[in-house]
Amino acid sequence: MSGANNQQQLADLLTRIATGDRLAFRAFYAATAPLLYAYALRLRVSGALAEDVVQDTYLRIWRYARGYDAARGASPTTWAIQILRNRAVDLRVAQGPATTPLDDDTAADAMVGFNTGNAMSERLTACFNNLGGRYRQVL
Repeated sequence: MSGANNQQQLADLLTRIATGDRLAFRAFYAATAPLLYAYALRLRVSGALAEDVVQDTYLRIWRYARGYDAARGASPTTWAIQILRNRAVDLRVAQGPATTPLDDDTAADAMVGFNTGNAMSERLTACFNNLGGRYRQVL
């Protein structure tokens, strides 16, 4: 399955989520949770707080799925990551700086640990593993 097909499937799931379809929500969660959790860790959010940020992100996805508009150019994955990023920043500001620094390999290990085996997560893991230090730090 190509990335475009995967993003189209995720967009279709968001459309169904907007109507209250719980099965679509479960499918969206299964397809995106590993990526969102790894991204939360890369934002230097500690383990328990990362789980809270991801949970809050999915709550917002459930509530605001009708606000997703593919015509604006953002893929469903990018849209979900932006929600997560905003929540992580809000929570980190409220909590203060992280007390446990995250080394460069921790988030990559988390992504591998949550890998669902789908083609997109495999490609993302491979790309992430090929990044140099400064680029990994940015992500």
